[in-house]
Amino acid sequence: MKYDVVVVGAGPVGSTAARYAAMNGAKVLLLEEHSSIGSPVGCTGLLSTRAVEECGLRPSDEFVFNSVRGAFVHAPDGQCLPIDGKQTKAYVVSRKNFDRTLAVMAVEEGVDLSLKTRAIGFEKESYEAGTGTKGTGKENKKSSPVKLKILRNGRPETISTSVVIGADGVKSRIASYAGLGKPARILPGIQIEAPYASDDSDFVELFPGSSAPGFFAWTVPLDEKVSRIGLVLEPGLTCKSGIGDNSPLFYLEKLLCSNPHIKSRYSGGMLDFVVGG
Repeated sequence: MKYDVVVVGAGPVGSTAARYAAMNGAKVLLLEEHSSIGSPVGCTGLLSTRAVEECGLRPSDEFVFNSVRGAFVHAPDGQCLPIDGKQTKAYVVSRKNFDRTLAVMAVEEGVDLSLKTRAIGFEKESYEAGTGTKGTGKENKKSSPVKLKILRNGRPETISTSVVIGADGVKSRIASYAGLGKPARILPGIQIEAPYASDDSDFVELFPGSSAPGFFAWTVPLDEKVSRIGLVLEPGLTCKSGIGDNSPLFYLEKLLCSNPHIKSRYSGGMLDFVVGG
């Protein structure tokens, strides 16, 4: 099977790259290893207005829960610094619906979409890791195809293509197969969606300091009564005095029960749970 472009990963970047390639005349295949678009969710779901615009979308009730214009930054000593952008700066979105909207737009432009399909490497005889050239030792033409090995519904196949775009996330397998290396570090994060009485649903809340060593904690309002509450931390800066107390979950539970501001507004329980990095 031959394509001009194969995009690995049907998230926002992958679907947008596939769509624009198709719009410019390329025969495009978009691969997604999961059985549905937008799952599992691995981010906060807070997108800048510019990010939404660059995806070629207008804000829609189909994927936007709320819009925010600023932030309340809460210092460890309890002081609060309000930052007001005076106009909408970001959207709180359903990543599932957002991602699916972009995938549909790609398919409408002629992109072939294959779910439950995972890239597992390049054929050795056609690809030399880190160079993108055939491993024959001879000079190659720029048009030499890349042969991408995949598993589609558990069955092995080989796809011939001129271009492979790795849009498969921070732990990109495509980057690894191409010899591009890995990120120096990935900070772990955790988030819940829970009952939370926001002071102003036009503002997110940020909590730098010991609540999340090396990074910060946040609340992102879906509306006046529900928010996403989460944090990311630097593992090397966390306390290690007891078993498990250097994990994001430990710090999130501590935040919910010991931060006076959050504790007074959090009603308990959770509606959703997300981990990522």
